[in-house]
Amino acid sequence: DAVTRPVIRWYSLGITVPLLLWPALYNGFPLIFSDTGTYISQLLEGHFGWDRPPFYSLFLLVLGWGSSLWPPVIAQAVCAAWLIVRVRRTIIPNAGAIFDIALASILAGVTSLPWTTAEIMPDLFTSLMVLGLFLLVFDKTLQKSQSFALVLALATVMTFHLTNLPIYCGLCLTALPAVCWLSRKEMPWRLIIAAPAIAVIALILVNLIGLGKASMSPYGATFYLARLLADGPARDTLAQDCPHESWALCAYQGEIAHSADTFLWKT
Repeated sequence: DAVTRPVIRWYSLGITVPLLLWPALYNGFPLIFSDTGTYISQLLEGHFGWDRPPFYSLFLLVLGWGSSLWPPVIAQAVCAAWLIVRVRRTIIPNAGAIFDIALASILAGVTSLPWTTAEIMPDLFTSLMVLGLFLLVFDKTLQKSQSFALVLALATVMTFHLTNLPIYCGLCLTALPAVCWLSRKEMPWRLIIAAPAIAVIALILVNLIGLGKASMSPYGATFYLARLLADGPARDTLAQDCPHESWALCAYQGEIAHSADTFLWKT
C-alpha cells in the first residue's frame, strides 16, 4: 500500500494536468492576452515595465528558456493540480485518486480554471495564493520545511501581480480573525505574516535596483489618477486650479481622455 499510493497520486496528477490545460491543447498553443507580450519581453529585451514587476517575466524566462511557452503553462497546471489535491486531502482526507480526477474534470468543464491555467498571464496565481493560505492555516500534516517552502511560494506569487499582496492582506485582516474566533484555532501568524513581508522586501529591492526608487509600486499613483480623471474629481480639480498651478497636466486639459483605460494605455 505504501508503494502503490505514490504511484496512484502520480497517475491522478498525470490525468489532472492535461484536463487543466485542455484550452491550450485544443488551441495547439498556450493562450495569450494583450499583456502577455510585456511579460515575455521584460527580461528578454532588458526593459523594466513601469506598470508591473518583472517576477512573472522571470518565471517565464527560467522555465521556457526564452524559446517556448509550454513549460510555464505546464508548471501552472502542475501547481494548480497539486494545490487542489492537497486542499481536498485537508478537507476530505478519505477521498482518493478517482475523486481527485472527478473534481478536476468538473473544474475543467464548468469553471474558468483551465482558461487561466493555460494562459500566459499571472492571473491564475491569485486563486492559487488563496489555496496556499488555506493550507498554511488548516493543513496539519505540513512539515516545517514544507511550511517554509509554502511561505516562499506565497511570497513569490505576491510579486507576480501587484493586486495579490493587498488581496492576501485583506484576507488576513478579515477572514482569518473570523476563522480564529469561530474555531478557536491557533493561527501560525509568524508564517502568515512572513509571506507578505518577503514579498514587500523583494518588490522594493527590485524597484530600487531597476528604477532607482525604493517603492513597491513606483508608478502606482498613475492608476489612481486615471480613475479620478475618469470619475471626474481630478478633472474638476484641474479645471479649478490649473490657472494657478504649474502641473504638467494643465497643458493637456483639453486632450485628456475620459476613459481610464484610454488615459493609461493610449495617450
